[in-house]
Amino acid sequence: MKCPNCDSTMRMQVLAVISAPAELSHNFTKANLRRKDVYLMGVNWETANYICENPECRHVIDGYGNYVTNLEKERENVRTLLADHVEREAALRAEVERLKAAIDTQPSPPTREDMEWAGKVHLAKAEKENDALRAEVEALRRTATDRAGIIDSVREWTRGVVNDNWALRAEVEALRAALEPFAGAEPEYSAGGLYTILVNGRDLTAARAALAQAKDAEAQ
Repeated sequence: MKCPNCDSTMRMQVLAVISAPAELSHNFTKANLRRKDVYLMGVNWETANYICENPECRHVIDGYGNYVTNLEKERENVRTLLADHVEREAALRAEVERLKAAIDTQPSPPTREDMEWAGKVHLAKAEKENDALRAEVEALRRTATDRAGIIDSVREWTRGVVNDNWALRAEVEALRAALEPFAGAEPEYSAGGLYTILVNGRDLTAARAALAQAKDAEAQ
């Protein structure tokens, strides 16, 4: 392995697990390490530190520090997960209690008798509404029949008015022809005056009376 800083060779310092007699505690000399009952069981490579051999560089890859830091991070993650688990468990328990309370307060399901009674009430209400609709339809039919009769009456009356108008026009024309000799008479007895009376809708009898008076005046 080369130094990433200066590309020089590096040395390694790593934590190793050694199995040895207890009597060698705090006494790992070179001679004791070469004993047959002392042997290497394993190496914690994650804690290895790599040190550059170049005295001007001495770059260190701190594997042990990273290892400890990672352990701290993992411990914090575990603590966070445990706290979150406790919160979730408490929330779940609260939700379960709320659901239990809601179930306890729910009314009991309706019985068959209740459903039959509700059906009868609904049916009676529907029949009442249907009766009201039928009555309204009959009233509309009677109104339509009455209006049809009124329309027929208006049509007959209109025909009569038209016929009367034609008859009136014919009589007016006859009066105008009869009044031609009185063209120079007084204005109220003139043909134009009598015609104006008729056109303005005054009674035809009044026009006839005026004509008779004009004739009487001429005879005198």
